[in-house]
Amino acid sequence: MRYETYETAHRFAQEYQTLYDEALAKRQEIASRADGIFEPVRKYESLKDVEEHLEEGHFEIEISGWQFSALFQNRPGKKLYVMLSDGTPRDRTPEGIPLPLYKRWTYAALLDGPLLNIEDPMYRRYPDIVGGYFYGTGDHCIVDETLDLIRSVCRHLSFSTQDVVFYASSSGAYASILAASRLPGSLVVAIMPR
Repeated sequence: MRYETYETAHRFAQEYQTLYDEALAKRQEIASRADGIFEPVRKYESLKDVEEHLEEGHFEIEISGWQFSALFQNRPGKKLYVMLSDGTPRDRTPEGIPLPLYKRWTYAALLDGPLLNIEDPMYRRYPDIVGGYFYGTGDHCIVDETLDLIRSVCRHLSFSTQDVVFYASSSGAYASILAASRLPGSLVVAIMPR
């Protein structure tokens, strides 16, 4: 980027630094409340149960024989942000932390709407894989069950599926592109999709 004057470039750099500092402070603020958001783990019996009783925090639900783990953070706004997990083998998690591992969960402080992080159920069924891509089996793609979960959260929030924004990287970005293609009107931000 070229600037007409040094003063213009300097002013831009200062504005950027101010915005960056504000964003970092918001991320640290929400990270400080991590103790309450991951425990207890709520168990939902059905998608209807999610639709009627969804609470903020970590939850699990079985859909069509697949175990889903998710983290829901309710924030005021008109968009539901959905982050699908990318490849994270257990031996590469910090300090050997077991899955689920909700990357970017602190982004909720920066978003203008609720955030739903969904861990790829492939990691529970096949713990040695590096990237699951929300693939499923040769006969069935579990992106469909993932979309059923997202639709239930939308109904709980009284949102349209057109209010869904997917944000993910790597294998999660691939799955997000596929999911968005099956959810008319939704948007996707895909970072280095595989």
